Amino acid sequence: RTWHDNTGLFQVDAKLVVIFADSVRLLKENGKFCTLPLRRLSEDDRRFVEHVALQLPGSDAKYVSSSN
Repeated sequence: RTWHDNTGLFQVDAKLVVIFADSVRLLKENGKFCTLPLRRLSEDDRRFVEHVALQLPGSDAKYVSSSN
């Protein structure tokens, strides 16, 4: 998936691997991880994260919290 920031100026091809309460961890094509605050994601990407989070078992919240 190609992820975009909220300015539309930056993008990264990466796989969503972890959803935190206020950020996401992505695995980039080069094998490196990056963690991005949800507030920095484009509106479309935030909606995608919300959709994925709501599909997780036991998820009643808007986003899934994690202590990792």
